[in-house]
Amino acid sequence: MPDITIQSGDGGSSTAYPAESASGTGAGILVIRKIFGVNAVMRGITDAFAAQGYFAICPDIFRYQPNPTARGTTP
Repeated sequence: MPDITIQSGDGGSSTAYPAESASGTGAGILVIRKIFGVNAVMRGITDAFAAQGYFAICPDIFRYQPNPTARGTTP
């Protein structure tokens, strides 16, 4: 699956790597990335959970792009 964009309440965004189980159903697992980002290792871990029947997602939590104008300020 390609990366997805997650929108926040303040208009900012972040990306995430999703992996879906073969059945398209299953419990969800949130995979928290390591210091080097959502790299091949983290994608592999996320894919491994999906192979076990879970819907897994690994958000790039440290690459959040806020929208300062949504809070009434300017950059």
